[in-house]
Amino acid sequence: MAGARKVSRLNGEAVVCVRHQVDDERGLRHTTVELLVETATLQSDGGMQVGVRIQYADEAMRARALEQGARWDPQARLWRMPLRVARALRLQRQIVQAPDLSTGRHLKSVDL
Repeated sequence: MAGARKVSRLNGEAVVCVRHQVDDERGLRHTTVELLVETATLQSDGGMQVGVRIQYADEAMRARALEQGARWDPQARLWRMPLRVARALRLQRQIVQAPDLSTGRHLKSVDL
């Protein structure tokens, strides 16, 4: 009989869930096991930092960018923010600087 304890002993901490399903018509009990096979860190281009121009007079947009975690870079005179934030604020056309992840160089445009 494959109970939860037996399955847990065999597979250790990889066991996420053990389910038993009873088939009364045929007099059977089915045991299914959900195992954790791999754990990996998520990687997304949404965290890629980009430089965005926001007009000084557009106080509302600057405030929204700040609320979303954007930071003013006085040397570059750009707002630094994750690409996902620029997309959420619909600022794609105002992106002027995006790092090339493969080389570390800066590009003139970004694939949106």
